[in-house]
Amino acid sequence: MTGLIEITRLNSLPAGLETLRIESAREGFGFLDRLVADWTRGTNTFSRSGEGLLGSYADGQLVGVGGLNADPYLPGTDVGRIRHVYVLGVWRHQGVGRALIDCLVRGAGGLFSELRLRTVTAGAAAFYVRCGFSRVDDPSATHALKLGGCPKGFGTPTSQPTSS
Repeated sequence: MTGLIEITRLNSLPAGLETLRIESAREGFGFLDRLVADWTRGTNTFSRSGEGLLGSYADGQLVGVGGLNADPYLPGTDVGRIRHVYVLGVWRHQGVGRALIDCLVRGAGGLFSELRLRTVTAGAAAFYVRCGFSRVDDPSATHALKLGGCPKGFGTPTSQPTSS
């Protein structure tokens, strides 16, 4: 599956998220359950300054999701956290995840000095290293990316071609 991937900023939980949630749960991941629960309770709607939840669409179908928050594990507001990144299995290794991360990193520019995240799988760890993140030895994060020189805030996400 290749083609044009459209990245869209989400203002509500999108149609199609349940498909991603079910697949991620089958793989042993609970973070999309937390995304839905937190959004529904209003505890994390990615709506504070510098935050955003993005969806990746192919032919109108949601195939990936990922978000950016101020890091809740650190004091201050100059560190962002990449959260809840998931791409449907049939769409992996086609540039969908990379397009999401690139858009989140661009959106963080000028607002955060660093981005952090936590992952538990070797495959995801290798993916984030390929995206420019470095491994860190910290109880609240496994990877970090120093930012600098980027334009401020989320612009209008653009469609990006995928690569094999």
